[in-house]
Amino acid sequence: MDQTKVQQLECSQCLMELRSGRIISADEGFTKIFGYTREDIANGITYEQLVPCLDEKEIVAKLREQFVFSSNVCYEHTVMCKNGEVKAVCSMMEIQNTLLKGHRMLRVSSTEIAGIIELDTEAKFK
Repeated sequence: MDQTKVQQLECSQCLMELRSGRIISADEGFTKIFGYTREDIANGITYEQLVPCLDEKEIVAKLREQFVFSSNVCYEHTVMCKNGEVKAVCSMMEIQNTLLKGHRMLRVSSTEIAGIIELDTEAKFK
């Protein structure tokens, strides 16, 4: 696979409270991919709002199970963008060892699955 094309994949990163799912901060990629602004984040966005079609308790239980064995978990899911569009993404979630205001944090790095499939398809037909 062409490494320069891999580097062109749109990626986002956000930091959220593990227990509440509240997003604390996000990079420009988050805004570009999902449409939420820094102002939206300051006003309060939760993981549950981004992933409304999933059972939050079920997800949290699965993630906790996986985090017993590793501080990193890869998870495929859909995200509801600010404009209502639903995008399939692959996310790498990493538990942060340091606490922020007494809360365990989770760093979430995501990219659209469509971009990954496009790269894979290009690589196969070269």
